[in-house]
Amino acid sequence: MISDVVVFNPPAAWGPEGQDQPRIYRVIAVPGDIISCCDARGRIARNGTAVDEPYINKSGVGQAAIQTVTVPDGQLYLLGDNRGVANDASQLGPVPVKSVIGIVKL
Repeated sequence: MISDVVVFNPPAAWGPEGQDQPRIYRVIAVPGDIISCCDARGRIARNGTAVDEPYINKSGVGQAAIQTVTVPDGQLYLLGDNRGVANDASQLGPVPVKSVIGIVKL
C-alpha cells in the first residue's frame, strides 16, 4: 500500500474546510511506521530509510514541517504530491483507514 494513491474523505479532525469533497493523496506510511524529516537531500525517512519520491512537486515550501511521528493503528500517513500547498498529514495528522474510499489505478 505504500506509495498507493488513495481517495479519501477528510476526517473531522482536519476541520470543516473541504469536508464535502474527497481528497486524493499518496500513502507514505502505514500503522507502526515511523516518519521523520529530513536527510541531507531533503527526503523524508520511513523507519530510518530515506524515501525517494520522484513524483513530488519540489517548488514552494519543502518538507521541513514534517515532524517525527509513529503512525497509530488504524491510521495512514497521507501526503499530497504538491507538498508546498497540500493540507495533509504533515499539518493535520494521520487519516483513519476507514476514511479511504478508493485506490487510484495509474
